[in-house]
Amino acid sequence: MMRSALSSWPLLLAAAALATIGGPVAASSPEPPLAGIRGARRSLRSSADDDPRVLAEAPAGSGNLPTVQVYVKASGNSPWLERSARLMRECTSTAPEGRVTFMFDNNNAENVDRLGLEFPNVEINHVDGTDNQGGYKTGDGQSTAEATKAQRIKTRMVFMDYRFNKLRKNPADFACYLDDDMAFNYQNLQADLASKMKECHPNCIVGEIFGNAEGHPWHYWTVGGWCMSHKLVREIGELLAKNSDETLNWKGSDDGGFNAALRYKAEAGELTLSYASSDRWFSELSIATLEDDKITKRTFFSERMEKGTNIGEFAQLRDKWSKEIDPGFLREVIERAAVYYVELVDIALRDVPALQMQGEPQLASDGLADVSTSDGEAIFPNRAELSLTPIRFQENEENPVVLQTLFRPTLHDKNIIEFESDYRSRYEKWVLEMHGSGEPTLATFHEKEGSDSYYAIWTKQGPSNLASAWQVDGSTSQGDFLHGYSYENPDEHDWLSAPLVEVDAPCFGAFTGWQPQSYGHVLDYHLSQVAFLAGRLSRECRLLLLEGPLQDILLAVDEELYNRVLWLSPGTVAKMKGSLAVAFHPSSLNDRTAVVPKWGANAYLQSWLNAIDYFVSDDEKVVVYH
Repeated sequence: MMRSALSSWPLLLAAAALATIGGPVAASSPEPPLAGIRGARRSLRSSADDDPRVLAEAPAGSGNLPTVQVYVKASGNSPWLERSARLMRECTSTAPEGRVTFMFDNNNAENVDRLGLEFPNVEINHVDGTDNQGGYKTGDGQSTAEATKAQRIKTRMVFMDYRFNKLRKNPADFACYLDDDMAFNYQNLQADLASKMKECHPNCIVGEIFGNAEGHPWHYWTVGGWCMSHKLVREIGELLAKNSDETLNWKGSDDGGFNAALRYKAEAGELTLSYASSDRWFSELSIATLEDDKITKRTFFSERMEKGTNIGEFAQLRDKWSKEIDPGFLREVIERAAVYYVELVDIALRDVPALQMQGEPQLASDGLADVSTSDGEAIFPNRAELSLTPIRFQENEENPVVLQTLFRPTLHDKNIIEFESDYRSRYEKWVLEMHGSGEPTLATFHEKEGSDSYYAIWTKQGPSNLASAWQVDGSTSQGDFLHGYSYENPDEHDWLSAPLVEVDAPCFGAFTGWQPQSYGHVLDYHLSQVAFLAGRLSRECRLLLLEGPLQDILLAVDEELYNRVLWLSPGTVAKMKGSLAVAFHPSSLNDRTAVVPKWGANAYLQSWLNAIDYFVSDDEKVVVYH
């Protein structure tokens, strides 16, 4: 996580000095430092003449996906901070470290930075002078003027960060700037931009593009954000450094106003723009339908051009669509999308019962939730009516891009020629299977009225640590159980005759894995998986874990987390009313027992350990790894 106050960067001084070449120095101005440079309008020399990266940019079909630097316009105020936290949680896990940057204001800065510690692969920037970027929503004229000015400042700083951030070894092939209500799938975004390069290379602007037919030539603008190719970002960055908002004729916001300013320079012959509209971007002004078995996108712009629809009529159309759309179809749309309006997720999950969070967990004097024992036979006296249906894990597909990361194996052997082929094929297979599918899987039983969730770990030790997670409707005796790898049908273990504990908390998370009684394996594997589980769930949630060496480790490292855990003995069934999220990372090396597990959670482990305040005395020796 990186924290910067961008408008105080020393780099601004260097950029301002460069901006004076070829033009007079501006008089004092209320604009930000770079915007205060007023130069005479002149043609800019193409940066392709001296930039080897532009020559190396290959159009789609080269076999290489472009690198992308994603910037998110964010605010530290509530509820927008919570929205940013959601984007970090749901959108950044597949992006390379440092390739997603949240551009915050200085509101609530302490909590913003605390959030950044939970997501070490994400950069956090604070931009001075942008605290009122959302003021246009008040309807007050002065607040609107301050808000649009703040948006212009932050947009300028996106280009500054892209051009001058020395923490990145290489600038990305594309820079994208998105509103915080636009979610993204990083890998889909890469593929989408690659597919557009033939159409718009080398001065690409990709996104959901609208146009104004009354303009001559057509006036284009982006909705919800944009992506620009490296060459264009550099050229616009130079224009911003050498021109104030007034010189650019940039009067409005960071969307329509910004695109109008770019068009102004393009019409003056100082800039070349090539807009490419994507069918994989879905803003709040677009909807998805199924036509001829194909996902078809319709927007306010397309409806206006075809039918003369005005914005009010489209809002009614979209409201009707949101109520009638099949959530399963919309989930498929989101899965394939590059960028999408975040509220589409809520519509897509409409048929899934929402997690209900009410109150704090009731703690006993020992720091654990209240636990009482009862007889499983008494809950379901007629076991003949009890019926459970298996639910499979939904695991991410393995992606060979992991072989280009730090997990790529390196061979150190004097006989490298003789053994290299066998070594690489063997170890690349293992690396792909252990790390290639990214983060662990979370399978969630959501809270349902009249239903109870259950969790049990059946074996104490060994590579095949068997467990069960299931949910039963008390009125029908019907339910589902998690099936696959080391998770089994609880009926195979006669769970109704097993010891039962009833646990009380708003929500629960559970994990178990191979060799749970081995101190080394717990450090090497279990600790990161528990950090992932704790990081993905609310602090109100309690964790269900197997008793063993993990108890001593958590107590020594993080007593607060230790007190959130309910320690289960083998063969004990935990019954709960709240939701139950089960974390697991199955391995294709062994379908039943997952002898070689998958990792994918080390970033959560690092973030958790970095956030802990702990003290070690000079007389105390602590082994953190062996």
